[in-house]
Amino acid sequence: MECTGSSEAQPTTKELNSLISTMKAQKEDISKAFLLEIRKVQEKNESEEKERREAKERKKAEERSKQENAEDVELLRKLLSANDSSHLGKRACISGTRIQLLDELETWSDISSPDANRLFWLYGVAGCGKSAIAASISVKLDSVGRLGGSFFCKREEEERRAPRRLLGHLAYFLADGHPAFRQELLGSLKDPKFTVDKGDHAYFDFVIRKPLSLSESKQEQAASETSVIIVIDALDECSDSEFAARCLAQICSSASWVKIIVTSRDLPEIRTPLKACLSRREYSLFDDDARGDI
Repeated sequence: MECTGSSEAQPTTKELNSLISTMKAQKEDISKAFLLEIRKVQEKNESEEKERREAKERKKAEERSKQENAEDVELLRKLLSANDSSHLGKRACISGTRIQLLDELETWSDISSPDANRLFWLYGVAGCGKSAIAASISVKLDSVGRLGGSFFCKREEEERRAPRRLLGHLAYFLADGHPAFRQELLGSLKDPKFTVDKGDHAYFDFVIRKPLSLSESKQEQAASETSVIIVIDALDECSDSEFAARCLAQICSSASWVKIIVTSRDLPEIRTPLKACLSRREYSLFDDDARGDI
């Protein structure tokens, strides 16, 4: 007897075509997904490589900037004298004395002060306490981070009586407190035309007048944003006090962000040049009543 078994039904052509289409579609989806993953990996690698390159460039730029900054700092420091010309170590007023005057100076120097005068000239005879007052207000301003710098002239010392030394310090103080001036000053110091043996007038033009003019024209910092306070003591002991006074008057007349306290005897060669600065205030120690301090 012949045995017959049942066989599975064969798929129709339509079913085969549908299966093939499905497999093709799945293949395309898999290929797309695979390519997408590859693209993601490539983009990630490219992004990481870009970040590495940028980090490397930033590091190079930082190192270059540090090098340039170090060179700039060294260049600026050459403007300073290697002597004790600041208020540090100078004899100040006895505690509890000159309180009213010192408070007045501190209030005037404040950036929010309604007093728009930019030069405060304190004058009096020799031995009346001008230097002690200058030292005291310098200490006060320095303690609250508002002192741009101080220079105490001294007739017996070349480094402290020469106008060039005073101008160098002034330029340094201005650059330290005002980025726009600093940039222009560095440009002047790097100018091939600039030489250290220039006369005092040409030196002033290079390190102060020109940088001041260029930085003011850019108006990168308004007076309301910053203020550089400088204290100059015993201007009459400068070897050319008339020229020095004229320089101070020009600075205060040109820069809205500078305030200068200057002490000296009341001499024509100082009073006359300072009159050129209309934005000034005068204080006579002849008229100052310090009896309350006794």
